[in-house]
Amino acid sequence: MINRTLKLNSETEGSELNKRIYKRKIGELGGVNDGPVLIFVGGMHGNEPSGVRALEEIFEQNKDYNDHFHGKAYALSANLEALRKSQRYIKSDLNRMWHESQIEKIDNGDYDNNIKHPDVIQQVELYSEIKTILKKEKGPFIFFDLHTTSAPSVPFILINDTLNNRKLAEKYPLRVILGIEEYLDGPMLSYINDQGYASLGFEAGQHDDPSSFEIHKSFIIQSFLLTGFMKDKDRYQEMIRSRRKLPYAHSFFEIRHRYNIKENEEFKMLEGYVNFSKIEENQLLAKNELGDINSLESGYLFMPLYQKKGGEGFYIIKLIPTFWLRFSYFLRRINFDYLLLALPGINRYNKEYKTLVVDIRIARYLSRQILHLLGYRRVKRSGFKLLFIKRESINPKY
Repeated sequence: MINRTLKLNSETEGSELNKRIYKRKIGELGGVNDGPVLIFVGGMHGNEPSGVRALEEIFEQNKDYNDHFHGKAYALSANLEALRKSQRYIKSDLNRMWHESQIEKIDNGDYDNNIKHPDVIQQVELYSEIKTILKKEKGPFIFFDLHTTSAPSVPFILINDTLNNRKLAEKYPLRVILGIEEYLDGPMLSYINDQGYASLGFEAGQHDDPSSFEIHKSFIIQSFLLTGFMKDKDRYQEMIRSRRKLPYAHSFFEIRHRYNIKENEEFKMLEGYVNFSKIEENQLLAKNELGDINSLESGYLFMPLYQKKGGEGFYIIKLIPTFWLRFSYFLRRINFDYLLLALPGINRYNKEYKTLVVDIRIARYLSRQILHLLGYRRVKRSGFKLLFIKRESINPKY
C-alpha cells in the first residue's frame, strides 16, 4: 500500500512539525558472504522524505534474509532536523557543504557546532557514520544518494562524469545526466568521488507524487541485483513483483547551462514545465522583477524550480550521441589527456595531474567540450584562468 502521508506541499513546506521519528542509521543488511558495500543516503533535503521511507521499508522487510546477500548494505538518513520540519534545509543546504576545507575542520574538531548552524551538526553526524562504515568494511564501496524533484519528472540518475560512475549508471534502465559537478558547489557525491568511490544520485519523481515512494523502493531492489549484492533471482522476483517497474530509457545527457538565482531575485518559473520538456532557443521559461527569462539554446529543460528554497532556477541539457560516449571512453582509457600538458596555456595545478589550470587568453582553441570529453570539469574561474578537475580515480574502488 502506498503511504499517503508522503504528500507534501512545496508552497507551504515547513509549515508544521513532522511528528514522524527519523533515525540516522535506518538499517543494515548482509554480512554472510563477500561482496560490495552499498551505502544508501536518503533525506539530504528534508522536503524529500520518500527515499528515507523506502529505505526503512526495504531494510525492515529484508532483515531476516541475510543469507541471500553478498556483501553489506547500509541505509542512512541525512538531515534529520530538516526532515522533522519537512523543509529543504534549516540554515544551509546540506548538499552544498562537502568541501575539503569543511571536512578537514570536522576531522580536526574545528567546526562551528553552535545550535544556530543545525545543518552543520547534521553533516558532522552523517560524516561520522560514513567514516565508521569505511573503516569497518573492506569494500568495494558504492554510494547512492536518493532524491525527488519539485517538478513532475520521470526517474533519472545524476553522476559525476567518471568512467567508474558511467560503468555503474549504465546498468540501470534510466536516463543519466552527466556534468552536474560543474554547476554545484560542494555536493556530497563530488566529495565521495574525490575519495575514489563510485556513486550516483537517483531522482525518483516529484516530491508530492506518492509514486516516488514506490519508485524509490524499486530502485533500491534493482541496485541490490545490479551491483551483485543480491544474486538470488527468485528472491529478486519476489521482492520486485509488487513494485512499480523503472522505465527503460538508456540515454545519456550533458548539462549545458544553469540559470543561477541571484540573492533577493524574484524568480518565478512558468507553470507547466516538467523535467525533459523539449525547448527551443529563446523560448520563455521564467520571469523575474526585470522581465522575461528565455532559453539560451535549444535542448531539454531540466530541474525547473517549483519550490521556495533553492539557488538553481533551471538547467538546459542536451542528448549525448553514443559515438561521443564511446570516443570519450577510448581517449580516457589510453590517457590521451597527458598530451594536454604539452599545449601552451595549460598547466598542472600544484603539480597535481588531475587538476589543470587553463589560461583562456592562450588556449582559446581548447573548447570546454574537449576537456569534458577527457573527463575534466570546470570548478573555478579567476580572471582569465579556469580550474578544471578530473575525478577519475587512478585506483578505482569499484
